[in-house]
Amino acid sequence: METTTMHDFMVSLQKHINEALISDEEDGCPLNGILITTNQCLNCNIEWTQSASPFFITIEKNIDIQIDSVQKAIISFLEAHYCSRKQCGVCNKDLMVINEYLFAPKILCVELAHLDVPLNLGKSIVVNGMEYDCIAAIYKRNNVLYSTRLSSTNEWIYSDPSIGELLQSDDIQFTFFRQKPSYLHDL
Repeated sequence: METTTMHDFMVSLQKHINEALISDEEDGCPLNGILITTNQCLNCNIEWTQSASPFFITIEKNIDIQIDSVQKAIISFLEAHYCSRKQCGVCNKDLMVINEYLFAPKILCVELAHLDVPLNLGKSIVVNGMEYDCIAAIYKRNNVLYSTRLSSTNEWIYSDPSIGELLQSDDIQFTFFRQKPSYLHDL
C-alpha cells in the first residue's frame, strides 16, 4: 500500500476495509498483525533485543476514520507493553524502542518518552540497514496530547494550529517513520 503520511495510510486502510467483503457475523475488520519490537541505543548504535507480539485493532466498516482514536489505541497498547525502561549495556543510556507493524511493514513507531538521547524529527534514522523519514509525532504539552504529521508537500500539519509549532519543551512521546524508497531492493 503506497502511502505519503500516517494519516493517508489510515485513510487508505479505511477505504480498503469499506470495499472489502465482510460476512454478516463481522461488524469490522480486525488488523491481526504482529508487532516486532527492537531496542536500539542511539548513542552506541547497538541493537540489543528483539521480540514479537500480536497486535489487534478493529476498524469498523463504513465509518470515517478517526485518526485520534487510532493514536490513542496505539499509545494505550505501547504504554501497557513497555512500562519498563531498558538501558544500554555499554553506555547505560535509555534504549530507543522501535515498533514495526507487519500490517504496515514500512511504518515504524518509535517511543521517545524519557529518552535521554535527543532525536531530531528532521533527520532520518537507520534501522536494520534501512533508512526512515519522520512522518508524524504525538507529543504532550501542559498534559494535553497533540499530534503533527508531514503533508505530501513536506509541510508539518498540527492537530491544533492555534498552539503553534513544536517547542523544545514539548514532551514528544511517539514518532512515526516511513521507510525511504529503496529502488535497489526492488530491482
